[in-house]
Amino acid sequence: MPEFTESCDFYSNLLLGTNSGLRNMFDAVQGWSHGFSDLQEGVLLQLLIYLEVVLVELP
Repeated sequence: MPEFTESCDFYSNLLLGTNSGLRNMFDAVQGWSHGFSDLQEGVLLQLLIYLEVVLVELP
């Protein structure tokens, strides 16, 4: 029965592909959130530096 084993291979490949696709998507989301938190830290740091400069400039 070659059709049966071919369809089994097809479904196992499909499951493997879906699994790795989900894992890649999860890694991408994780990387995006890390990048976003780094961006937030950078923006907050710039804001603090700006506030320090502005407050020092005030008489």
